[in-house]
Amino acid sequence: MLSRLFSIFKNKDDDYIHGRRKCSICGNQVDFQIEKGSSLRESKCPICKGTRRNRDLAKVILMTYVNNDTTFSLSSAMAYLKKFVIYETQAVGPIHSYLSNLPKYICSEFFDNIPLGSLNEDGIRCEDIEDLSFPDNFFDIIITQDVFEHIKNPSKGFTEIKRVLKYDGYHIFTIPFHEGRKSLVRVKKDGSKNIFSMPPVYHLDPLKETGSLVYTDFGKDIIDYLKSLGLPTKIAVHEKFYSIDDIPYIIDEAEYKRYLSYREKGELLKYFLYNSVVFISQKFRVEYGRNTSNFG
Repeated sequence: MLSRLFSIFKNKDDDYIHGRRKCSICGNQVDFQIEKGSSLRESKCPICKGTRRNRDLAKVILMTYVNNDTTFSLSSAMAYLKKFVIYETQAVGPIHSYLSNLPKYICSEFFDNIPLGSLNEDGIRCEDIEDLSFPDNFFDIIITQDVFEHIKNPSKGFTEIKRVLKYDGYHIFTIPFHEGRKSLVRVKKDGSKNIFSMPPVYHLDPLKETGSLVYTDFGKDIIDYLKSLGLPTKIAVHEKFYSIDDIPYIIDEAEYKRYLSYREKGELLKYFLYNSVVFISQKFRVEYGRNTSNFG
């Protein structure tokens, strides 16, 4: 397998391959690895297994709560972060592995048939982003990684994030970002029923063999959308590997057939080519407009 991997950091062309670089999660000097042709956003550190999007999110945490000193990694920043109440909407992954050592860190997953706020048999907390069990103004930092595209009603989810954030707290997050395109609502909810306005698309999910259904493809209007919900947002990291035309935007039969062909071959990481983009929202005491979006 390793013979099919190559070190990458910056661009899809081999001319842009770099040598050893420092991982912003574990702090090791490594050659980041990815199967040739796969999304550079998913290049991995061979030590901590952090992908490029994981590492870029870690950089934003460090820039926001530690400093811009590039000698720091998440692994060396625990003393700076231990005073913060942090929530991450997953109970696995390289960022979780380090933050779980902090005294005020909470993580969760969503499980069917388990009451919200309770623990499953493995001790993992159950939460629904659209209906969080936490009190108002509770967290300093909330981290979500490629989650909101799978939320049935993202407006409810972002509003819940805002509710449980402390004033001046931050939501640091990633989504597959459809740059230069308008956001698409692929699936709407009618009670318990899914109403498909676009062909069904699934992203890879280590917990689900069928993958996770995509409800929304977020595009260039997400900044204004979140501002309308009272969450002023900016792009904190934007590492550009691909052009707008490279980024998948499944709106017609031909593109959907192309997606299905990659899925059938088990090569979705070669189809979902996204740039590494990290967003950061902050909760202020002053409201920033009202919700006039059609995101649900």
